Amino acid sequence: MKSVIDRISIIEVGPRDGLQNIGKFIPTEIKCEFVKALVESGIRELEVTSFVSPKNIPQLSDAEKLMSMLDKRDDVVYSCLVPTVRGLERAIRVGVKKVVFFVGASNEFNVRNLNANIEETISNFKIMKKICEENRIKIKGSISTAFYCPFRGYVNPEDVIRVMNMLNDMGVDEIILCDTAGYATPKDVEILLNKVFKYYKPESLGLHMHNTYGFAIACVYKAFEMGIRKFEASTGGLGGCPNAPGATGNVATEILVNFFEKMGFQTGISLIDLEKALDMINEFIEKDKKCIRNM
Repeated sequence: MKSVIDRISIIEVGPRDGLQNIGKFIPTEIKCEFVKALVESGIRELEVTSFVSPKNIPQLSDAEKLMSMLDKRDDVVYSCLVPTVRGLERAIRVGVKKVVFFVGASNEFNVRNLNANIEETISNFKIMKKICEENRIKIKGSISTAFYCPFRGYVNPEDVIRVMNMLNDMGVDEIILCDTAGYATPKDVEILLNKVFKYYKPESLGLHMHNTYGFAIACVYKAFEMGIRKFEASTGGLGGCPNAPGATGNVATEILVNFFEKMGFQTGISLIDLEKALDMINEFIEKDKKCIRNM
């Protein structure tokens, strides 16, 4: 029997991060079936939507409807992004039990993404944190541009740790380091984690890599070698940030599952069933934007 340390935790972000850049609106019923298919593949935590302004991300304008349609299970976690108090209140009304606070390690990116500087964003999160406590909602803190910013270039690890400390002081339940632009190399991962591990244990962190230059799986493996066991991914490699010009999709969930399973580590996820989920969602994406199977 494999030990706990040999089990890899893969969080699926396809329904949110993967679909947010798709121009053709995907019917809520299809999104619900997509999530259901992902759960049936064995995935136990999914980032399903975002409670942002429908004007900013029309694809996710059906957040309330989607959440109300999902089958609630004790062994499955559905999380949602909530950038504002208003977004959090919307999430609470439909029973969301885990939310994502996201803030950039790069102030330039944060201003463009959230129309606020880092300090203003954290101040807003402190208000939202109290509301979460009152409603027994868990919080994941995602740090965007933890390696590179599309507007300022390389982000110093000290800037990342400063934001991590802000989130930690607030008492968030977990922290995810995100390569929003997809520029990071394994060396960048090694440099950042070596500094981060002076203050934080590997088991308290996760990684979210984009694949702009094809380095994502190599970065994941470097982080794994250093002790990280939690990774966010998107089925089919769907994804991309609206405010990160040139950034492509996330590392594909099926690549991570295939990679780790062949190395002898458990994920609890079926590649065959992931393929079914991918086939289903591809039917509703424009032909020139279809995912590329990477298995």
